[in-house]
Amino acid sequence: MIKKIVKIVKNKIKETINNIIETIKKIAEIINNIADDKKDHVLLGMIVGYPLMFIGLIIDLSFGINCMTIIGGLLGILIVGAKEIIYDGWMKKGNVELADFIYSAVPIITPMIFHIV
Repeated sequence: MIKKIVKIVKNKIKETINNIIETIKKIAEIINNIADDKKDHVLLGMIVGYPLMFIGLIIDLSFGINCMTIIGGLLGILIVGAKEIIYDGWMKKGNVELADFIYSAVPIITPMIFHIV
């Protein structure tokens, strides 16, 4: 009886591990299909936005207010937007693309939403 239960549990564990591996493979395939330029913009948003929101969070916690994290995030969004307009547009160092701005802004907007909720 115990051997049968152990066998069932082992099979379920193997099945679960295989499902997890397949899911990871699907996620990796999705990420690999995203253009490198867009991945760079996601990193830009993280590099610019997260420190600003973290500084805002420290200010919020230090002074008992609840707006500086959002202001830091909004400042990050303004910076990545300005990068598209100034660096790519006016300075002609790249192509101004709405998709680039969106890929840069999403990593900033997402934690802002979680912070608000």
